[in-house]
Amino acid sequence: MTKPKLLFLLSNDYGELAYALHFTAGSPFEAVMAAPARLFQANRDQQAFRMLPYGSATEVLAIVDREAPDLVLLCSGYLFAINQLFGIDEFAALIGQLRQRGCRLATTDPFLGILSDINPATFSDRHPLGPTFAEHFRQIFAILKDIIHLYIVDPRGLVGAPSACAFNPGAILPPATLAAANRELVRALDLVPEKPRWAFVLSTEDYVAQAGQYGRDDFAANLLDKFRETAAQGRQPILIAPDSCLESIRPAAETIPDLRLLSFFDHETFRALLLEVEFAFYWNILSNSIFNRTINRRPVFFFDRGHLIHALAPMYQRAHRHYYAGVDLPFLDRQIPLDLNRLLAVAQSWDAGMATIVERFRQLPTPEEIVDVLLREPAQPA
Repeated sequence: MTKPKLLFLLSNDYGELAYALHFTAGSPFEAVMAAPARLFQANRDQQAFRMLPYGSATEVLAIVDREAPDLVLLCSGYLFAINQLFGIDEFAALIGQLRQRGCRLATTDPFLGILSDINPATFSDRHPLGPTFAEHFRQIFAILKDIIHLYIVDPRGLVGAPSACAFNPGAILPPATLAAANRELVRALDLVPEKPRWAFVLSTEDYVAQAGQYGRDDFAANLLDKFRETAAQGRQPILIAPDSCLESIRPAAETIPDLRLLSFFDHETFRALLLEVEFAFYWNILSNSIFNRTINRRPVFFFDRGHLIHALAPMYQRAHRHYYAGVDLPFLDRQIPLDLNRLLAVAQSWDAGMATIVERFRQLPTPEEIVDVLLREPAQPA
């Protein structure tokens, strides 16, 4: 039998690329990724997948006509317009064109179904763009409401649209694989081989939020304190952050032993690094790379809930219940110095929670099972 051919139409979000890679890893699919310029340039040379560039709806349709996929997965249909890849009307027309071609469609939903029922309490009343976002996503959901919504958690009760979920057990890696990744990373990223590493992961959106909350200089000073504390524990500090953040600390960073500053790079290396480091610290509980650390029972710590949760009022409750199985999350006070013994104690307690989370994921269908179901469904009419 021929392998099902899946076309992942990616937005600008690295988390959506991560979802596509989780879905396809080790699975019997022929996978093609269609990506806008930012993702394509950073990931074009990776061996794990075939990536094609697109810059317009016309180019997307040309890829579809040439590749003739069995299933087109929008990653995510909710993000193309907000990422300014397509206007709303252009996106609606693209969906219509895909349906006219007889394409079976599915979309991911990073908002856990919240945008299928927008009401006055959906967006925080402190968010300046709340009313604008509400109107925007009402229009987007109207386009997507009849398309299968794919989740990495059980979607029952989450969304007012047809839905499915899948977890890939192949994402749980044996220790030998992690050890091999360590050796490659030391060479590729010029890391200190004899030291354990702590990674601090900060997205552009969360940097803007933190700098807005505390002030750019105060936040930079607090970051530098965390790196000094890390070095004092005999660990190599690594910051993965946008260039604007890196430049704000670069002069003072030169005084911190072995500090490594990294801008965003290809996802394959990023994923390997985030699985290899001893501890990882985030300002966002919904950062996609947390998922791979959690299912491999690698400790994470949080300084904040994240920009998305501050914008969407119901998001924390849904994320806590569905992603984290209701387990208490390891939040840290930014003003308390990092201490190895304290972090080890928190990590030991958190490990039991991660075991609960992994068991919840293992109960979900596999990608192969979900694709089999989706391909048995008739394509939706235009």
